[in-house]
Amino acid sequence: MGLTYIQLGTWNIKHLGQQPTEGERSQSVYALADHIEMAGIDVLALQEIYVTKMVDGKRSNEHLDKTCELLMEHTAADWKYSILENRDPEDTSQLCGVLWNNSILELVESIPIPVNHKIGNDWLWDRKPHAVKFKTREPILNKNRNFVLIPLHMKANGRDSRAKQKRKLEAEQLAQQIPWVINKMDDESIVLLGDTNILGSWEDASESLIDAGFDDLNAEDDATYAGSKAPFDRFYVKSERPEFKYSRQYVLKSASVSSHERFLSDHYLIKTSIKIYVDPS
Repeated sequence: MGLTYIQLGTWNIKHLGQQPTEGERSQSVYALADHIEMAGIDVLALQEIYVTKMVDGKRSNEHLDKTCELLMEHTAADWKYSILENRDPEDTSQLCGVLWNNSILELVESIPIPVNHKIGNDWLWDRKPHAVKFKTREPILNKNRNFVLIPLHMKANGRDSRAKQKRKLEAEQLAQQIPWVINKMDDESIVLLGDTNILGSWEDASESLIDAGFDDLNAEDDATYAGSKAPFDRFYVKSERPEFKYSRQYVLKSASVSSHERFLSDHYLIKTSIKIYVDPS
């Protein structure tokens, strides 16, 4: 049968690319590659990626270039990444993206989701959400299998009522466009994933996504932010889909919080799996 699970992750890699790679740096591409390899990830949503150069009109990050090289050396697989455009197309800071094992997965297409970016005085979705569709390179039970990721970085961080209201508006805007995503991608195997800045599953923002037909895999609010109890990072998977029957959220934590923050990020990488061979879409 071959491949039966896709190992899926998301990670806010703090300000990756804000500092150059030359010289002694705390945040290490060797540590990043090791962490991703140890996590056993096939595809990884990214947050807080900086554009360090443009290559043939495409956004590029020198740290991810080196990370992919190291992953290729260690895993004997081809690794690629794509950095997604922010609301402001000229913005080069704190973008979302995806990194994947190109030997087993093919990027089909990536399209921006038509959310409303301003309601009243509130600017929304600075990190413009995109629907990113992948398919398996090899047929599984005589069929290539598809799934859609929507990387999230809901930047309205904060505990005050205004921040919570902004997160609610962002979630509502995304929730309203889920039928559009299903129609455009011709696929209901959808995962919302990333740094939501949501403080708890009780927030209106989380409830809006659940009402749109998703299950919150971090409904018990396990901490994902180093050195605190903040449960910012989450997977939301489409409800009642057989490929998500056994999907659970795992947090890849280091025993040394200080070392994790120094060499990697202030967020933990979180992980789940997709039971790909039962996907009926």
